[in-house]
Formats: sequence, C-alpha cells, structure tokens
Amino acid sequence: SGSNSQVHSETYGKVMHLLSFLERTMSIVRVNVLVQLGEVMARLIAGVTAAATSASSSKMGGAAAAGGGGESQVLSTYSRMVGAALSCLVSAIERDGDSSDGHEDGDAAKIRQLAQRVLASLLQLHLPSLGQECRPALAQCLVSCCCSLLGSTSTSTSSASSSPVANGGDAASAAIATKLLPLTASTLVELSDGDAGVAEAVCAELGRWVRSCFAIAAVSVPSDAAATKSVGDCIEALSKLMHHRFRHNWEVNLPVLAAGAVVAVAERHGREAVEDEEGIALTIQMVGPVVKGLVRLRSDVNDGASRHAIENAVSIVIGGIGMEAFLGIVSLEEGDGVSKHAGKKKKQKQPAATAGGIHPDRTWLLPVLKSASASTSAHHRPNLAFFQGTILALARKCDAATAAPSLTAAEADAQKARVLELWSLLPAFCANPADVEVTFPTLSQTLIKAVVDKRYPQLVSIIPSSLKVLASGVRERYEASGDDDEETNAAKDYDIVSKASVKLLPGLFKLTENLHGTNTSSEPTAKRKDSDMDVEEAGSEAASCGKGSNNTPQDAQRVQAVTDAIGELARVCPRSFLQNIFKKVMQRLLVATQAEEDESDKICTLLGLAQALVSSETLDENSVSLLYRAIRPLIRSDEHDSKVQKRAYKCMAKICEKNGSFVTSSEHLGEITELMIGSIMTCQVSSRHMRLKCMIHIVQAFDSTNEQHMAVIPKVMGEVLLCLKDSNAKTREAAYQLLLKMAEVRDDMTDFFQIVLAALGAQTPHMRSGAVMAISRLVFEYRDDYTVQQLLPQILQTVTILFDEKSREIIKSVVGFVRVSIAAMDKDQLEPLLPEVVGGLMKYNKGKGRFRAKIKIILKKLARIYGFEKITPLVPEDDARLMTHMRKLEERAKRRKAAGRADGRSDGQTVFDDMMESDEEDSDDGRTFMTGATGFTRMTAMTGKSQRSAAIERAQSTKSAAKSTMSAKSTATSGPRIRAEKSGEVMDMLDPTVAKSVHFADDVATGEFSDDDDDGVMEFDDMGRLVIHEPLDIDRRSAMNADEPNAADAEENEELRGGGKRRRVSKFESAKVERAEAIKRKAQKKANEPKGLGSAYKSKKAGGDIKKKGQKFEPYAYVPLDGKSYSKKNRGKAVAQMGTVVKGGKRKRR
Repeated sequence: SGSNSQVHSETYGKVMHLLSFLERTMSIVRVNVLVQLGEVMARLIAGVTAAATSASSSKMGGAAAAGGGGESQVLSTYSRMVGAALSCLVSAIERDGDSSDGHEDGDAAKIRQLAQRVLASLLQLHLPSLGQECRPALAQCLVSCCCSLLGSTSTSTSSASSSPVANGGDAASAAIATKLLPLTASTLVELSDGDAGVAEAVCAELGRWVRSCFAIAAVSVPSDAAATKSVGDCIEALSKLMHHRFRHNWEVNLPVLAAGAVVAVAERHGREAVEDEEGIALTIQMVGPVVKGLVRLRSDVNDGASRHAIENAVSIVIGGIGMEAFLGIVSLEEGDGVSKHAGKKKKQKQPAATAGGIHPDRTWLLPVLKSASASTSAHHRPNLAFFQGTILALARKCDAATAAPSLTAAEADAQKARVLELWSLLPAFCANPADVEVTFPTLSQTLIKAVVDKRYPQLVSIIPSSLKVLASGVRERYEASGDDDEETNAAKDYDIVSKASVKLLPGLFKLTENLHGTNTSSEPTAKRKDSDMDVEEAGSEAASCGKGSNNTPQDAQRVQAVTDAIGELARVCPRSFLQNIFKKVMQRLLVATQAEEDESDKICTLLGLAQALVSSETLDENSVSLLYRAIRPLIRSDEHDSKVQKRAYKCMAKICEKNGSFVTSSEHLGEITELMIGSIMTCQVSSRHMRLKCMIHIVQAFDSTNEQHMAVIPKVMGEVLLCLKDSNAKTREAAYQLLLKMAEVRDDMTDFFQIVLAALGAQTPHMRSGAVMAISRLVFEYRDDYTVQQLLPQILQTVTILFDEKSREIIKSVVGFVRVSIAAMDKDQLEPLLPEVVGGLMKYNKGKGRFRAKIKIILKKLARIYGFEKITPLVPEDDARLMTHMRKLEERAKRRKAAGRADGRSDGQTVFDDMMESDEEDSDDGRTFMTGATGFTRMTAMTGKSQRSAAIERAQSTKSAAKSTMSAKSTATSGPRIRAEKSGEVMDMLDPTVAKSVHFADDVATGEFSDDDDDGVMEFDDMGRLVIHEPLDIDRRSAMNADEPNAADAEENEELRGGGKRRRVSKFESAKVERAEAIKRKAQKKANEPKGLGSAYKSKKAGGDIKKKGQKFEPYAYVPLDGKSYSKKNRGKAVAQMGTVVKGGKRKRR
C-alpha cells in the first residue's frame, strides 16, 4: 500500500467492500479479535497516508505534470479508503464491553488501550496529504478515542461532579487523554478548514468533544495543575478559529469556540454555591482572552455575515457565563483603540462619545446583551447590586451627556437610546436575583422615581414588567421552598419585597392615573435634575400626560404592563394594606360614578385598578361583594360612555374567573343571573364580547344536578343565538364557546337540542338562521356522540323544511348544516333522506346565484358516496345537465389520476368554519353552476388565489410539454383539429356531428372555451401571472442598458444562455431607437412635472386661457379645496401646484 503506482480499480473495490463488511461486524466479534482488527486498521491508515503524502509531494514537485488528473484521482481514492478504515475504528472504539463471558472490565480496558494507540497514531498523521472526504471520519474517530479514555459517552454532557474514574475510566487513561487534549483540539481545528459541508461535520464533532471531553477536564480546575494547564492550552487552540482563514466558516466555527469558553466557566462555577470574587477572577483569567478577541474581531470585519456570526458567538458566551462575568471581562466604556492612520475628525469626537459612558465601539453589545439575557444559565444568579452600581451608573452618564452643548440633536437622541437599552437589561437582573435582601430596598426607590420620568416614557413598560418578574419569582420560591436554609432565604426575600410593595403600589396606582390623564393631584412638581436619573416623585408628572393619552397602542400596552405589575405585587403585599388601598379605590369609584360631570376616563382607570387587584386573588369575599355592588349599576345603565360599560364587564368577568364560589353561591347566583338577563337591552355593542365571557365563567361554575343552575340556560339561549350572527369575530367565537359550555354543563344532548330547535320557530329570520348555525356547530363537535347520531336524521328532516324560506341568510345556514350533516351521518342513515335533501338544495330560491358553489360541493360528495346513478334521478329535469357535466368531470379526473397527471391536492382535516363558509370549487376549476361555460365565467368564477395557483401549475406543466409542442409546430399552425378529441378515445369520423367539432388553429384564440386552450406554450412569472412580451422589448432593454458598464457582457451572456446568435443592428435602426427613447423620456419628464392650477383652462394652440365646452367656472375664478390634496401624502404635490401660480422669493423689507 506504500507504492506510488495507481491503485487498481478491482483491488480498490475489494478493499472497500471488505472495510464495509468489517465496519458492520465490529459490534459482534470478540474483543480480542476486535483489538487485532483495530491495530490492522491503524497500520492501514498510516500506510495509505504515507502513500498519499508521497504522491502529493511528487505532484507538487512536477513529476506528474503530464498526468495531474490521474494523481488527483489517486489522492481521492486514498482519502476514501482512509475514511472507510476510520469508520471501522469508530465502530470498534465505541463498542460496549462484552459481558457474555463475565470479563466486562477487562474488555473495556482492552478497548481503552486500543483507543490510546489509535489516538497517538492519528495525531501523528500528515493532515495536508489527506483529502476532504476523510476529514469528518477522522474527527469522529479522534473524539471517540478521547471519550473512551475519559470514560464519557458520546452524547452526554458532564455534570459538575463527574470524573473519569466515576464515569468508567481509569486514572492512567484519563491522564494520557488529558495531556493529549490540546493536541487533539489543534488537530480538530485544522480539520475544520475545508468546504462548507466538511466544516459543518467537523465542527459538530468538535462540539461533541467540548461537551464530553473538555468538560470533564474542566472539572479538575484548579485543583489539578495538569488539568488546569491542559484546559488553558485547549482554549488557546480553540481560539485559532478566530483566524481570518476560517472566516468562510465562522457561522459554524465560532459557536464551538463560544461553547468551549462557556463549558470552562460553567464547570468552574457549577461547583460553587455562591459566585465569589475569586471565582470571577478565575473566569476572567481563563476565558478573558477569547472573549476579548471575539469583541475585537467584531470591529475588524465589515461584512454583515461575519458580524452576525460573531454576535451570535458573543451571545452564546453571555448566556453561558452570565452578564456580570462578561462585563467584568469586556468594559463598555473602553474601545478597541484608535488606529494610527485614523482621521482627525474621529479623534476629535472620541472624548464626547466617551463622556456618554459607552464607547462607540461597544454600542453593538447592548442589543446582544438584551437578547442573550433571556437565555442566561440558571446557575448564574444575577445581582441587583451590579445593575444598581454598574448599569445605572452608565445610564446616568449617558443621560447627563444628552444635555451637553457640544452634541447635536442626533447624537443626543443616540445617548437617550443607549439609556433605554441599558434599562432594558433590568428584567434579566430581576429573574431570581441573589441579593434581594440587601439591594432591593434602595433600588425600589430609584425605580419609583425613574418610572415617571417624562423624558423616557418607554420606562413605563420596562420597570413594571421587571417588578412583575421579581415579585412572581420571589413568591414562587417562597411557596416551593423545601429545606431550612432555602426556606429561610426565600422567606427573607419575600418579606423584603412585601415591605417594598407598600411603597411601590401607590406609585403604580398614580402612574396608571397619569397614563389615563385622570390624576387630580395638585402637588407641586419637583425640580428637574438633568444630571441624574432619580427625578420627580410618583404622581408629579400628571401635567405631562394629557387627558385621554391612552388612545395610542403604545399607551395601552403601558397601562397593561402597569396593571399586570400591580396584580403581581398585590399577591405579596400585606393583606391589611391591600384592603385599605382597595377601599380607597372603591370610594373614589363611587364618587366618580355619582358625579354630575363626565368622569368616564376616571371610572375606567379605577375599574382597571380594581380588576388588577381582583386578578391577584387576594381580596376577601366582603371586598369582592363591595366591588360587585359598585359595578352593578354600570352594567345595567347605558348613561355613561360605552367604554365604561365594557370595562365594567371586564371587571365582572375577572370576578367570575377568580371567585367562582362567590358567583355560584345561592345568595348571589340568582342575582347575577338576573343582572345578566335584565341588562340585555342596555348592553352596548362593544360590550358583547366581555359580556359573553362573563356568562362563560358563570355557566362553567354550574352544577348539572342543580335545577336552579340548569334553569338559567334557556333564559340566555336567545342572546347566544343572536350573537352567533354578530359582525365581530371575537363575539361570534365567544358565543360558540358559550354554546358548547352550556351543552357540556347540561349533560343531556336530547334536552339541549330541544332548547335550540325551539328557536327555529322564531319570528325573525336572524334568530332562525342563528339557531341553524348553533345546531350545525353542535353536530360538528358531538358527531361521535351516540345520542347525537340517533337524533341527527330527525334534526336534518326538520331543518330541510327551511329550504322554503325566502331569506338568504337562512338558506346559507341550512346549506352549511346539510354539508356538516352529510359528513357526520352514516351512509345508511342518510339514504332515506336523500330526496328531501337533494330536492331542497335544488329549489334554489335565493341560493341560485349565491350558493351554487356550496350546493355543487354537496352534490359531488353525495355522488361519491351513493354514485351518480342514484343522485341524478333526484335532481329536477331542468338541472339534469348539471349532473351529466359533473359526471364527465369526475370521469376525466379519474382518467388523469390513472395517467399520473393528478394535481396533487389532498383533502386536509375539515374544520367547521371551512364547511360553513368555504366556496372553493372542486375539480371543475370555476365553471358555472349550470352546464354551460364561457371564457368570461371561467375567469370570474375563480378567486384570485385559485387563479394564481392554477397558473403556476399550468406553467410547471408547460415546461415539461414544451419540446413536444415545438416539434408539432407545423401541425399546430395549419390543418384541422377535433375540438372534442380526447386522448385514448375512438371517434367515429362518419358521424355527421363530428363536423361541428372540426376547427383550425387560428380559431382557438377567438373561439369558445375548450379543453385545448392550454396547449400553447405560455410564459408565467413566479406569482403565476401571464407574461406577454412586446416585439421591441428586447431592443428597448438593450438600448436602455447600453450605457451601463457591463451591458455588452450581459447581452452576450443572454445570447449564450439562450443558444442564439447576436443580431446585428444597423446605425439607422439604433438611431431610431435612441430618438424614440429620448422622446419617451421627455414625455415622461413632462408628465412628472406638477400641473398648474389653471392647466384645465390653458389653450394648447395659442397663448392665454380659454373656456372649454362643459366647464362650469371661469378661468382662475375657482380653486377646489379637496381634503385629499392636502393630506400628508399629497401635500407636496399641492404645494408644487400652488408654486405654479405664486412665485417664490424673499419678501421685500419695507
């Protein structure tokens, strides 16, 4: 195998076949044989690699100049042979010990010894001589050897307490593997320098090595000096991936480097209960150079792909080691240094940027820190003190820089944006912090002051959401605490947050009023402190919030964030304080509702606060009863604004959701039910959705055995049926959910269907249509219920009577019900009702022009179930042609499917809305409801979506049929055709009716619709639209692009791509084209110029103005003031028109 001659193909095939066989048998042979085969494979790899090295050197020396292709083939053959041998070694090393003969430990030791020899042999290979094909196999073999020596599995991630001996290894093998880890890392890094596919496979193995092998070595740091040195050398070897020669593979390389840094820190800190200063210092010492190198590398590259890969790697590092450890390594205030050749302007602006607190080279880290903070590891508990001392200090510097006179407006806005980005890191520090007891009392005061800073309204969303995260985390830890130490710490944190909530809740209440513009506080505004973020007290910025300021979506989101924080803080605050503050809210609510002036905004604000307190589930029954009595008049009355009633229903829904026992109690259920039933006449349109949600919660708490509860269902059924026809989609869906909830609670489908069917006798078509829709939904949801299956024939027979109705909405509902019933009923149940169903469908009335698509779908489904022979006699004679037409289409579809030309559409799972509302055609592609069809009706009956999809399908089929069409071009352009001819059919040419079907090719474009319309070759774009080329398009495009730099090359490439020759154009023709283009450009320029206000009165043949025929006003006597012309979009054109009348210029001084 060491000769330089070309490997014979037959010998090579035998060797590869043998290696493939050995790879499969490595798992079943005895360990002694396996070890011998492994040594043979190692020698084979060494010999083939030596031969490849010799062949490569001879080729580089010029000895194979004449036969370079043969030498490349030899090297490729050697590479594939090495890859097959490496696969055999992987199967041998990853094999478990043979426990059948009782020598499992001895077998594992033999496999580890084999792994030692193989690892030492592979690390001595000459990598440049190996081809790309064997690199993934070599990387896999190296990682498998390391895992075997360290006693780790190939897929597991080592824990903090794992060790080689505990994982099944021995001390000697682990020492050897630990010593060889840096060399293995360097080898794997060199192997990743290849094609994209090879680099991805090698980096996958390198990542496995980091998680399985490198992590085990990192456990012994710093107690083991050898392991500490090995880990440091490994990190240094992995840092080579930042070299620019790996730049084309940074997307897969840099995440492995980041994972290595994360593993080193995670294993170090995973053994510490608390991260002390010594641990942070060790982290900086180990991974500091790698992290700093990644950050500096971001400034050295300019392309977006490389920067994205670096930012992704930095995000992985931040998520793994924690934000505090990262900012301890990388300072946001220091840059990467200024180049010696940098311009003077950059050096002059540097001090101003540094004064802001964050260096310009580090601004890109702020969004990366925010995105990475969401995935921070659980064992890195943040410290609020770091946020208070470091992050807020930077925010104060940036805030102070906004007032610097040397900054422009854009630079000041940039500093404000940095302030907000720094504040956006607060939620990450509030997630399970370690120093709540020490830091939060002082930090909460800063948060109260900062949340009302009118310069940064975005903080209204950031700070309350952070408080919500903190309060919920502290409460969950307190409720789930187990051992004594954990319970003590959780209890202390809970007490601190509970005490702080006494000061936080009043501030958040005032903030909510400020956002609604309803604060009536007359306290003087504190003096603004521009140099400090700790500004005005809570409630002092009421003047800055205009009344009704919550109309924008941003303000609505901020109000929601504040109320959510109030609800979460209310769960941890003292109960006595919560009751007192709730009573004050109720007092102000009663005063506002009884005021003579319109206090709608204030009432909505107070109801929102009450809703937040109810959602906390901390109010007692007396407080809930007080709130219910306060909102009851608002629900009954429509004197106030509609938003007041909607907010009252929201509050009522929250009471029903969180306090079900209060609603279903015997003393309140009747009263609440009467309130819901009696307030139907005063219910606002915008309140229907929340009203139905209240009723859903009320019905959900019903007991099916309680007659008083069950008596409520018939009383609300009418409202539910009417709401099924509401124009609001949310209201309709809530009505459906309430209907299903009532059916579930009733637990008697026969009785419940009788209640709904009673509405079929209602006076209004609206109610009857709603009843049919309710029955359709019930049948659809309970189609598998035995009781419903038994009732369905009778229900269908009853509903089909409504086909005689003249109301279109009733016909639509009945057609939808028939469609649902056919899908739900058995074949034998439906067969006796076919005459009534088909006869009712074909009565048309209002449905002839509106529901023909749905009716045809139902007929097709019936025909598939029972056959056309059974359905056709049930159809009236006037519509018999329709069934014939449908039968022909069905047969044609079957033939196409048999011929392998099916369109590939599959019937998905049918949902209720599709069955009730869908008008999609089946296989007739939009033909008319009757048998006749024209080209116009074919196009108009199809929706835009179906037209585009059909065009795309035709374009795809046209490409495959292009050759056959072009070959038959002479036949297509001359000679007769048979219009009704179908492939595979025999026609009687002596039949006199055939003469009517004969036509010529020229008649296809002007004739009626036929199935041969798509035989010509047409071009479609990606959206399925037909592309029509004008004759001079090519010449125009070439003339327009003649001045471009590479126009001639592009034209030549187009000709080569199309296989044609370049057409020579005479100078006269090119001059004509240029003149036509010049005239066109001049006309286009003139058309783009703004028309004067008097252009309608301007004469084209002479100067001055004229009064044309049909004009109502004299010239310049009337200027129309159209509101559309002065909108923001058209304001520029209007000003330009005015400019044609009023000459611009400076005013003369008097």
